[in-house]
Amino acid sequence: NSTGVGYVFVSGTTGESVKLTTEERLMQAKMYVDEVKKFPGMKVIVHVGAECLADAVRMGQNAESIGADAIAAMPPSFFKPATVQALAAHMCAIGSSAPSLPFYYYHIPSMNSVVFPMYDLVLEMEKNGAPNFAGIKYTGLYTHPSFMDVAKILGYKNNKYEVLSGRDEMMIEALASGITGFVGSQYNYAGDLYNSIRFAWQKGDIKRAREIQLTAINLLGIALGTLDSAQDGPKSVMSFVLP
Repeated sequence: NSTGVGYVFVSGTTGESVKLTTEERLMQAKMYVDEVKKFPGMKVIVHVGAECLADAVRMGQNAESIGADAIAAMPPSFFKPATVQALAAHMCAIGSSAPSLPFYYYHIPSMNSVVFPMYDLVLEMEKNGAPNFAGIKYTGLYTHPSFMDVAKILGYKNNKYEVLSGRDEMMIEALASGITGFVGSQYNYAGDLYNSIRFAWQKGDIKRAREIQLTAINLLGIALGTLDSAQDGPKSVMSFVLP
């Protein structure tokens, strides 16, 4: 909280949600919501995506009942949706499990190979009637159509839907595209560093923003180079941060 980070994203990729049982994830969500209440202004987004739709729905219902502020979901990664229409139907079922909360689709094709353009998903979600659909957590910024996709989403119906960047190391590129929300591993221990990029950008000091982003990229290289796993690296760094 003191580093300027305003949200906690629970059970995402870094949180290794796919390794946990549904019961563990239900308990984890409750633990985080209860803990975050100690910090005024902080909010919690709970990732509820799962291979089993019934489990995802159950976790969405739980997130709403315990007082989370929003939910998000990745798609199944083994029996992948064959069409964007199937993906939208699946996501609408999850979103409707917590109708009072904003719902975000978690786009991470590098991990699950679900590669549809997200603008197409936005249109299909509207067709299906998803009143709490709020936007996309867009980690697929390395994958075509990337920022062209982001521009179309943000330009649709006067910014009706949000895009949250899921790539720490591309903050300047995301800011230039109009993204204002960021979800990433390094904000766990370097939120102040990344906020300084945002502040420099807002002041128009692009040179300084680039300098700080290079520092952040080098820090990411240290974290990911610590161990083989993209998840183990941040965990290792956090061991130096936490008592």
